[in-house]
Amino acid sequence: MRGNQAAWRRLLYDSDGVTSTEYAVVLALILGVCTTSINCLGLRTAQTFQNAGNAMQTGSSQSGSTGS
Repeated sequence: MRGNQAAWRRLLYDSDGVTSTEYAVVLALILGVCTTSINCLGLRTAQTFQNAGNAMQTGSSQSGSTGS
């Protein structure tokens, strides 16, 4: 436990710690953008598959086939 506290202190007071913090902030921003993009893409993909499924159901009911 003592080792971890000493490491955190060194990180906070060392000038390289500022650089690490900046990298962490940039990484968080990049992850936020990636998460938002993937979410948007997933929603669009789901809507596309929903539209295709609806078109297939509509197409099969309009053809008048009984399926047997």
